Amino acid sequence: MNAKRIVWTALFVVLATPVAMAWPEERERDPEHLYIGPRWGYGAYFTGLVGVEAQVHHFALALGVAPDVTTDFTPGLCGGLKYYFDPQRSSFYLGVCAGRTREASEYFWTSEDGVISDYIRYKKTYGALFGYRRRIGFGIDISAGIGGGIADNSYVGVVPSDRDPSPSETIVLFDLSMGVSF
Repeated sequence: MNAKRIVWTALFVVLATPVAMAWPEERERDPEHLYIGPRWGYGAYFTGLVGVEAQVHHFALALGVAPDVTTDFTPGLCGGLKYYFDPQRSSFYLGVCAGRTREASEYFWTSEDGVISDYIRYKKTYGALFGYRRRIGFGIDISAGIGGGIADNSYVGVVPSDRDPSPSETIVLFDLSMGVSF
């Protein structure tokens, strides 16, 4: 994890915590109702940069645009499943998520035949994390979430012979998101 990402995460937590504590307490929600709404954020592979989350009872399914902080990969798809300990109020949650992004095509001289070849490589990320969702009731349901966990990045695809075809790494995940639901 690079230093820039750690600094931005710490800054978000420091600035968001006093604001979250000052928000009025939320209204209780109907547990039988299906809640759907847009979410946006940075970090984990639930709704990613922008996406949608649907919640019924304790479970929420999220789909979105996968985030990637490097310049080598283009955003892809991501999704996840969350379990909220108290679905009607502000609550802790457990979640599993997955995402896939595509690496930008690059050109390499191959040593065998001297021609330029391109390749496509995908990054797959699978992870689990623990977090907290703060709900606010202003007539519509507004919520903010923060969480952390671990994930496995693996790379698949066609690559030149001089590159490692399938490196894998364990990374730290974080989830910073906001959204509304109806």
